[in-house]
Amino acid sequence: MRELEQALATAHVLAGTEAIRAEHLPDSVRTGRPPGAPRPVVLSETDQKVRDQVVAALREHQGNVSAVARALDKDRKQIQRWIKRFNLDPGTYR
Repeated sequence: MRELEQALATAHVLAGTEAIRAEHLPDSVRTGRPPGAPRPVVLSETDQKVRDQVVAALREHQGNVSAVARALDKDRKQIQRWIKRFNLDPGTYR
């Protein structure tokens, strides 16, 4: 309740004399997700293919990022970037 009151007070200040609109409210109020929760990711067709490849390789190599990098002929840092971008956790594949 306090969070909502604070959000409305902040929105009131941001809106000034205008009516309060959605863009005046914090993300957590607009989406219903708690602060810090990962946002749902909408992927392009190409990104979805890359994600599927990474997931398959993580499963095959039990979450071993170095082995995935070797299998996909990519730098380990690139695999880590994809893991972060696609909100993957290698530990779940072990």
